[in-house]
Amino acid sequence: MGQLKGMSRADAQSEAQKWLEKFDLHERQKDPLKTLSKGNQQKVQLISAIIHQPAIVFLDEPFSGLDPVNQEKVIEFLVMLKQQGTTIILSAHQMSLVEKLADRFLLMDQGRAALYGSMQEIRQKSQLGSTLNVHFSEPVNASDFDLKEGINDILQIDECELNFSLNPTCHVPTLLQSLLSEQSIESLQTQQPSLHDIYLNSVKGAA
Repeated sequence: MGQLKGMSRADAQSEAQKWLEKFDLHERQKDPLKTLSKGNQQKVQLISAIIHQPAIVFLDEPFSGLDPVNQEKVIEFLVMLKQQGTTIILSAHQMSLVEKLADRFLLMDQGRAALYGSMQEIRQKSQLGSTLNVHFSEPVNASDFDLKEGINDILQIDECELNFSLNPTCHVPTLLQSLLSEQSIESLQTQQPSLHDIYLNSVKGAA
């Protein structure tokens, strides 16, 4: 594949050896491709796509068939390409992995663009608020709390823990001040909506 892209045989072999070692395939290099697992075949395809160090790489479902360990190897591989200045256009359904990698996202719904932009821009456009997890010092009931301005829903996790689903306009410091006036808080954590959450919300009811 390297020679087809204009590399010398020596350069292609040198580059291939580097990536085979990176993907733990060095000892399998003499094996017929069809004898490799689907995941290892996927890694060989990735090496074939970038062996000639292209400026732009198009990858379609590069995580398909990979276990979590090898998914992380592919992530490291893609980060390395980014750092080298390679532009990567990636199509994938594993949104938690894509969120780790991409600078800009295009969410598709039935062949049409639903949302596009950086993660921050997509969060703003989605109008999907964050989640506030609060662990109180004493037992509480979700029904004891009013749906104050900025709160969409309250979920009881256990007797001392509640999840507050917030809308994007919620001013969290004001909400916390209000909660503290009612109960003592032991710990709290905010969580921004993930790419997966945003996608599900953006296509809700479209199926």
